[in-house]
Amino acid sequence: MICGCGNLIAFVVFVFRAPIYWEQGIILAIGMLIGGYLGPKMLRHASVQIIKIVVGSLAFIQAIYFFITAY
Repeated sequence: MICGCGNLIAFVVFVFRAPIYWEQGIILAIGMLIGGYLGPKMLRHASVQIIKIVVGSLAFIQAIYFFITAY
């Protein structure tokens, strides 16, 4: 609840202070809602080992991407 309120305040500030790319925001919101609904249902049936491997791999790929784009 607190995180949601913080995001709502940030949203209001950005609406009046910065340009907003609504097309990307709507796509992001749809993905968030689908992931928030389906994610817990899928994770209840997945093994812990697979979840660890997937999350670790995605974090490593993201770190590589950020390193490459920064340098």
